[in-house]
Amino acid sequence: MKVKKVSNYELFFDLVFVLATSQLVGILHSTPEHIVNLQGILAFFVATISVWSVWLMENSYLNRYSRRDTNDIYTIIAAALVIGNMVTLFTANWRLGIVNFNGIAIPVYIYYNLLMIVVLGIIILQYLLHIRKYQQCTNDMVIQIKGIFIAILIVIVSMVIISFTPVEYINYIYLFSYLAFLIYPTFMTKKMKYRYMNFPHLVERMQLITILTVGELVIAVIKTYPLAEHFLLSVSTFVMVGFLFVSYVSQTVIGIEHHQERAGGPLVYLHIGILIAINIMTAGVEMYYDGQLLEMGSSMVLVGITLFYVCLFGTSRYNKEGLQMTKQVAMSYFVVYLIGAILAVLFKNNTLLFFGILAIQSVSMTQVAIHFRKEWIQENIQF
Repeated sequence: MKVKKVSNYELFFDLVFVLATSQLVGILHSTPEHIVNLQGILAFFVATISVWSVWLMENSYLNRYSRRDTNDIYTIIAAALVIGNMVTLFTANWRLGIVNFNGIAIPVYIYYNLLMIVVLGIIILQYLLHIRKYQQCTNDMVIQIKGIFIAILIVIVSMVIISFTPVEYINYIYLFSYLAFLIYPTFMTKKMKYRYMNFPHLVERMQLITILTVGELVIAVIKTYPLAEHFLLSVSTFVMVGFLFVSYVSQTVIGIEHHQERAGGPLVYLHIGILIAINIMTAGVEMYYDGQLLEMGSSMVLVGITLFYVCLFGTSRYNKEGLQMTKQVAMSYFVVYLIGAILAVLFKNNTLLFFGILAIQSVSMTQVAIHFRKEWIQENIQF
């Protein structure tokens, strides 16, 4: 398979997505009562799932068909503009229920879903422009376009249903709707003649967007616990984040076999879990600093770390021969994780101990990886 490098335009698109999803974290800790309620959690997952669904559809086009021509560049910029504004206004106005769009009051979910339809329309336009310019229309392309039309139909049906639905149930309807069109591409690709994506391009794309998302977590850590004011706490939190990232690099850069022909869907979904986990950790770190939200903040940090490791080690199915996840390796990871998690829960009321324990845990998880891969690394990697 020919290696397809990630373009600067894709990186720009990913940057906008990371900024958008980092805005969504604000839903989890922006309530006037300083309480994260069920509606806030549902709104966060509705918006997060829908945004990553769009990213998944756009990535499918860019990975399989994009030739980085002017049509692709212009449509990528247009899609990024719509996504950025869609998420920003939703985050700021979801509790009010109304968006002021150039002086016109629009229900927030109507506004959000209309812009969602526009973004999906832009992705369809990319396919049509590609077909017109290169006189190439395969059955696989038709299947992809039909899938996006189904997604638009799901959004429209949801908008109709909520017009007859009590306000407290709206988030549930949208959650199920967006889950449907996050998952359905898996079924659509089974009908395709060539369902494998360009795997080296996919892995590189996932790595880059993860780096950008980790950057948001780093910013939150440095802003919340500056070195000049909280020396030991700043060091602890930064070590925790730094070695979480080292674990990610160890698995995805060293562990995964980049040159293979396999379905990339599981890798994408696992990475979406990793990205959501990082966003949850970001919110948790910021909330933990507020004494009123200590319980919620510590819980979110632990949930984020747990989800991060579960999804990260789930990607081991793509590992190189000799670096597969054996029972012995898995048990070692689990023991280190469990000890760290239990101690963190026991000392969650002490900020320094809490993050100190999690820092030691993340370093220890990295050391487990190094221990079991030491021989392979010495034989195959030159520093």
